Amino acid sequence: MNRLKYRLPPLPDDVFPNLCQAYSPAGLGFASLHFKQQKGGRGEGLGVWFSLLHWSLLACRSHKMERAALWSLVLLSFSGALAKTNLNEKVFVFPKTSADAYVLLKPRLSWPLSQFTLCIRYFTDLTRSYSIFSASSRQHDNEILLIKHPAEYHACVGGQCQVFIRKANPSSGNGWTSACLTWASATGITELWLDGEPLPRKGAAKGHNIPTELVVMLGQEQDSFGGSLDAQQSFVGEISDVFLWDAVLPPEQLRSKDTTTTALVSWTMLDFEIKGYVVIEPTIQ
Repeated sequence: MNRLKYRLPPLPDDVFPNLCQAYSPAGLGFASLHFKQQKGGRGEGLGVWFSLLHWSLLACRSHKMERAALWSLVLLSFSGALAKTNLNEKVFVFPKTSADAYVLLKPRLSWPLSQFTLCIRYFTDLTRSYSIFSASSRQHDNEILLIKHPAEYHACVGGQCQVFIRKANPSSGNGWTSACLTWASATGITELWLDGEPLPRKGAAKGHNIPTELVVMLGQEQDSFGGSLDAQQSFVGEISDVFLWDAVLPPEQLRSKDTTTTALVSWTMLDFEIKGYVVIEPTIQ
């Protein structure tokens, strides 16, 4: 394992005394924010977070921070350390039908989306309907939804859905399907690409902006904001290579499955949380 070599930036002398005297676990949050600002907003790597934890504990110990607050810092540090994982050559395995197994993605949008491209690869032998990607807002449970029914795909944006029918279903040779969904608010044009080939374009939610507060799930379809999950629409199989961009990618990039453009959600730096029976495994394709 390559070890990250970062030097922690200095903090003002009065930061930890003030925070520790206030009996608040925000000290580490302040330190990590300061660190991320110094390092371009990423703060990647377990080693960085553990060094930051050690630094924080020493500072607070010297000011007689109480044990409960100290453990709060520990828990906060571990939560940060598990963020942004490189899942290259990995998959999420959803082993069985369930209403409580899913993966939460955390894109942390800074502003509403007026366009996007979503790409995802999946592998399943289901013959019933199943959700591929679900993002809900307080306004729309189907803020962004890609769901596969036995004879068609439904793609929804801002609560408005369109039906896409794949007349031919060529085999990719390994059973995996690559799907990309694009949408632009200015025109409402919605495109669905399957295995590098576009289906006829449709229109949905023209003039709509997708809000920043979203609950984004893999493995389940939400019928309310973050809830009302139905086992009979759950995904069973494997999911990999999930990307979400705040732009409509050009056709040549969608055909080549080029994922080098900076993404809001990136499989190679994924911020996620597993709920229920979902397992990370090496790809076997």
